[in-house]
Amino acid sequence: MKTTSQHIKLPTGYSIEHHEILYNTNYEAIKLAQYGGNDGTIIVSDKQIKGKGRNNRTWYSPKGNLYFSIIIRKSPEVFPLPFISALSVGTTLKQIFDQGNNTITKVQYKWPNDILVNNKKISGILLESSIDHNKPQEWVVIGIGVNMYDAPEYATTIQDNMSNFSLSNLELLEKIIHNFDKFRKDYLNHGFSNIRNLWLKDTCHYFNDQITIQSCNNIYIGNFVTLDLNGSIVIEKEGQTIHITSGEIFDIK
Repeated sequence: MKTTSQHIKLPTGYSIEHHEILYNTNYEAIKLAQYGGNDGTIIVSDKQIKGKGRNNRTWYSPKGNLYFSIIIRKSPEVFPLPFISALSVGTTLKQIFDQGNNTITKVQYKWPNDILVNNKKISGILLESSIDHNKPQEWVVIGIGVNMYDAPEYATTIQDNMSNFSLSNLELLEKIIHNFDKFRKDYLNHGFSNIRNLWLKDTCHYFNDQITIQSCNNIYIGNFVTLDLNGSIVIEKEGQTIHITSGEIFDIK
């Protein structure tokens, strides 16, 4: 069943379609985007049959957590969007933890698109976009999942770190979208530099840490240096500086 959620207040330019259950929110948002769905349209579902993670992984999607996707049509570049999204979730989590009687929490960002709390994954981001080499990018769909009350054994939830947490998925969504709108406007008005600096301030990658990255069919082992102004992770290997635009960190030492 699809409804519009009237009882939460979103920034101007955003609207919600709320579903009880979907195959996954990115699938629904992509269909809508292909048929002209508006910038700022949010698809949220209480449960997903087969949540979609990066590299065709399944995202654990029981009822009780937050699963949503946003259609973006007005971004001059795609690469800042994962960082804007991560900051939106991370900032919201910090605000929630600061307001509650929680255990000591450390909210951090893992390249390219994960949010960690106390070194365990609490949220992930998946971007999918139109592909037509004869046209500019028409749309991007940002899928975001946040573990509120339930998570696999290796991950964590908001409730794990804050016993009196009681927000609904739509209440959490409202807070995230207000932060998303703030960071998106910051990028559109001032560029990527401030977004980059905020992400680096709270990344889990410390300078000179050894990390292992798989990018396409290549494996890179090197020491973390920084994030560049194009969103690429920069590592140093045997005196050589390497900029990696996409991939996955599967080992942190």
